[in-house]
Amino acid sequence: MSDYPSAAPPPSPSPQPDVASKKKAWPWIAGGCGCVAVLALIVGALGLYWAGSKEVEKEIASGVQTFRSEVATTPEGLKQHYVPFAFEYPAHFKIIPDDSYFVRVEEQVNGVARKSFAVGYLSAPADVNTEALYEVFMEQVSTNLAERFTGFRELSQTPGTVAGVVARSMAWQAEERGTPEGDVPLFGRTILCRPLNSAKGATLVLVANPRDP
Repeated sequence: MSDYPSAAPPPSPSPQPDVASKKKAWPWIAGGCGCVAVLALIVGALGLYWAGSKEVEKEIASGVQTFRSEVATTPEGLKQHYVPFAFEYPAHFKIIPDDSYFVRVEEQVNGVARKSFAVGYLSAPADVNTEALYEVFMEQVSTNLAERFTGFRELSQTPGTVAGVVARSMAWQAEERGTPEGDVPLFGRTILCRPLNSAKGATLVLVANPRDP
């Protein structure tokens, strides 16, 4: 089974950099989910990433399911970060147990993920400028991915919105080695979004294997 990374480094006891000085310590975390309001992610067949594909249209036509977060089903270590959110995903995707996220869903073939979508959380002081926050977080996302995958390369960063929340998206590629199908190229998108003046935001991770049609 493919084990995709959190969108940012997991919690660490070592201090993390301040956005302004990058020297003072301030707490932040990524790996579950956090949003002040309901985060309604109408993903469909992960259309945020693969929109326009005929295969995606077929997946939508085959049916979708709705995931709604609940405190009772949230991993114990993430309950302190719980907030409500919901999204739609293709009915044939499976929910993969993963205590690093509130939820992760995948389409798998022979135990290897073809497409994967996960909702994570991030937190930082509410008064930190959002754009500056994203800049620091994305640097750490890149560092984390480079440590986990061979040949990691950041492709681009673009602004956007998720459920009306200002976001930043990073497209990347890498390689996962030693899967049942051998070494597999990966194409990913990590999206950070945090409501204005909130200490919590959401981290979205989308990953695709090009062997998917």
